Amino acid sequence: MPYRKKKLSKSRQSHFPEFINQIISTATSSPRGQAKLSAIRCFKKPGHDQCPGRIIVHEIDSGEIEWKCSSCKFAGSINSWQGCWADLSDIRLEEGEFHFEIVLPELDYDILNKYLVAEPEADIVTYSAVYSDGNVILKASDIDLKVLADILTSKAKLETKTRMRELVSKVLRAIQVALGESSIG
Repeated sequence: MPYRKKKLSKSRQSHFPEFINQIISTATSSPRGQAKLSAIRCFKKPGHDQCPGRIIVHEIDSGEIEWKCSSCKFAGSINSWQGCWADLSDIRLEEGEFHFEIVLPELDYDILNKYLVAEPEADIVTYSAVYSDGNVILKASDIDLKVLADILTSKAKLETKTRMRELVSKVLRAIQVALGESSIG
């Protein structure tokens, strides 16, 4: 019997473009030419279990974005991404422009990232994040942290879920500590 590549289910197929857009945003929000262990979870589900890996992204000099999973062999490259809506290179921060870091447990980051999905002003912070030893490190300038704090403050006023309010409060406190401010918002 000839080898057949396993096809993704319809629901998994519909999420793959979102996965690719996350890779583009992550690569283009980070300094060019550096490989980065991003906070993006691997898309693969071997044996119906989520792959534990995170995606390593690298925008190479040719303009192509290379990516691979840190755990399995899932990998690829993306070209012709310039100018698409996921391209954050216009607001990219270079290495010396990251002044603050906030460390979140990976589950908190995953929840926060989903919570902020409709907030493009937060993209530079969420996609600049890196994965390290079970935590996700948000890297940002002071202005980007203040924008994130404003977004979280306004969303928190409408939030009805206790767990989400607690997480937003936790992140706001971390931003306050990072910026050395007594109140934000």
